Amino acid sequence: MAVKEAMRKASHFNFEDWLFFPNGTQKYVRWTAQPRRLPNGDTLFNGMAIDTTDRKKLEESLAANRQQLDNILSNVVGMVYLGQNDKSRLMEFVSPGCEKLTGYSAEEVMNNQVSFGEQIVHPDDQDRVWNEIQKAIERQEPVELEYRLVTKSGEIKWALEHAKVLFDENGLPMLIVGFISDISERKRLEAELAARLKEIQETQAHLIQSEKMSSLGQMVAGIAHELNTPIGYVSNNVEIAQRRFEKLATLYADSLQALDALNAGEIEKAIEKFQAITDSDLNTLDALQDLMVRTERLFSGMNIGLEQMAALVKGMRNFARLDEAEMKKADLNEGIKSCLLIIGHQFKDYHITLTTDYGNIPAVDCYPAQLNQVFLNLIQNAIHAVEKTPDPQIHISTSYDSGWVSVRVKDNGTGIPKHIQSKIFDPFFTTKPVGKGTGLGLSICYSIIQKHKGKFYFETEEGKGTTFIVEIPAVDFLRTSKE
Repeated sequence: MAVKEAMRKASHFNFEDWLFFPNGTQKYVRWTAQPRRLPNGDTLFNGMAIDTTDRKKLEESLAANRQQLDNILSNVVGMVYLGQNDKSRLMEFVSPGCEKLTGYSAEEVMNNQVSFGEQIVHPDDQDRVWNEIQKAIERQEPVELEYRLVTKSGEIKWALEHAKVLFDENGLPMLIVGFISDISERKRLEAELAARLKEIQETQAHLIQSEKMSSLGQMVAGIAHELNTPIGYVSNNVEIAQRRFEKLATLYADSLQALDALNAGEIEKAIEKFQAITDSDLNTLDALQDLMVRTERLFSGMNIGLEQMAALVKGMRNFARLDEAEMKKADLNEGIKSCLLIIGHQFKDYHITLTTDYGNIPAVDCYPAQLNQVFLNLIQNAIHAVEKTPDPQIHISTSYDSGWVSVRVKDNGTGIPKHIQSKIFDPFFTTKPVGKGTGLGLSICYSIIQKHKGKFYFETEEGKGTTFIVEIPAVDFLRTSKE
């Protein structure tokens, strides 16, 4: 119709339209023609028709793709951008998500009414963001950044940017294409999680110390009994030594007075003092020598008693110390011996046969007081397990193999029933009567061993007993951390 109209008016025409054929096919044709007047007054058209069907279909496909891309960009939760490599970060294109992210419309940003790098990026983060982008350009690597944004309303948001630098054929940076998303909620949750984690760590530390003090409190009566024995005979020996000292002091005083009387010519007084010496049960050198030997044995016994008391006090102090902030080298054999020293009276009270097999193990980097708490808990549990066993026995052994130091505490108690084996390490789970246990012991032990990157497990057989195994890696953590 357009061709006929143009020809009727005898005018130039240049347009495109669909051409339909009788067989049902159709083509998109571009028509161009120039009119030329003939001498007889008729009009002749010189022109051509070009089949542009393929180009038309390509344009329609591109338009559909562009529409689809626009729809995608409009629904992306975040901002897609194409920007220049400068500190002001001028944007040649930003997606509609820009407004939701920054409060500024895409037009405001693309028309340079606001500088993304100098007004939207938080002032305290601008240098860091720019420097990180430049480092990525030097390494020709993708950019991944977290920083703060200042929105149009003044709100502070956290953003995560993923970007890639586009280089020209000479390897020079041209543009940066990327995606920026709002991670404010994630940051809030991370901060909240960090706060909760700190609370949990503080609570865990408090529970560990509470459990330690609970264990220590249960041992006080037994420790007092253990201390009473050496205190008793030290006190008794001191009393005997005091009487012997008084007797020796009297004998020595009589001897000096007798000597003074002789020097003064007071014969009768001298004889009187010598008579007092003669009447004494220390009137011979043999008697005096015997007294000295027996007194020496008294002092030796007192030294032994004092050493026992000092060892008990040292063991309690080492167990209860609060210096776990630093890792240090320790001999686990010595830690176990310290625990046995504290809890040793219970073996006598319950007539338990204790055997030990201390292997040749290396010192390990650890928190000694915490591991002592683990060993003490395991030994205490073993004692409870064999309290009612006819022939109670506990065997403690240590060994070293393939980079691991192992500690095994074995008892011949009744074993752990299958239905509770999976709950043994659960917090607050206990088989002890109310008031006898918190149910935190093994759970805390488990966390302590995990802190040492170790292993903690048990082997048990009902009716035959249980063995708890602790394995600590013999790794030089201290040296590694310094390197």
